[in-house]
Amino acid sequence: MIWRFLSGATGPSRGQIERQIKKVVHPHGESATRMGAIQQLLEWNTPESVTAILKRFTIVASPATLDLEEKQQVCDMLIGLGRKIVDPVTQFLRSEVQVYWPGRALQAVLPDEEFKDSMAQILADLQGSYVRVADQKRDLLRQIVGLAQTRLFEIAERFLLDPSDDVRIAALEYLFSVPNEPRRSAILDAIFLEEQSARFWLRFAELASQKGWKIPTSHRDTLQKHLPMDFYMTSHGELKPRPKKTT
Repeated sequence: MIWRFLSGATGPSRGQIERQIKKVVHPHGESATRMGAIQQLLEWNTPESVTAILKRFTIVASPATLDLEEKQQVCDMLIGLGRKIVDPVTQFLRSEVQVYWPGRALQAVLPDEEFKDSMAQILADLQGSYVRVADQKRDLLRQIVGLAQTRLFEIAERFLLDPSDDVRIAALEYLFSVPNEPRRSAILDAIFLEEQSARFWLRFAELASQKGWKIPTSHRDTLQKHLPMDFYMTSHGELKPRPKKTT
């Protein structure tokens, strides 16, 4: 500390930050200790200390209600810092699995179009790299539900070919959450490029039925082969749930 004062260094040292991180990521420690460490990192207010705060989202404390409460508090603290969190949070979303709370914070501080652009870039980068845990891609896709943008449509369509069933279903749910009827044939083309699971087809039938999609004539025969038993296709190409049998 004396050396830092004499040398004119500003901000916390790496060692100081590391000591606070140890408290932040201790799932069995006292809540007051974790939150006290986060408060100290917040007061330092450097890119390194913001990155350290984000590590709180990588652990699960007990009980679950306390964990949720702490994460909500940390999310609100990050939002309070404004645009200073953009670079650290964006890097976190690229590299970590636990993206829900950081994603919410980023969405709160960025204008809508800038947030869409950021998420599109992150998702596009993930498509071109190895991701060990599919949950990261799945949860990032869930972050953009309801956000309409042509680039996001195109990226989500490519995720329909992801090796993970969960990711493919998340991409499907996103595509059904936004008004993209003109892209219907492109979505169906992507779906039929690969063998899909029964779980995937069930979710597709549920969503198409809810949205009142009319399947293009060119895809009806192929889709008919994959329809779950609980659904049927009308002569107009609409998917409908079969009436429940009464006993």
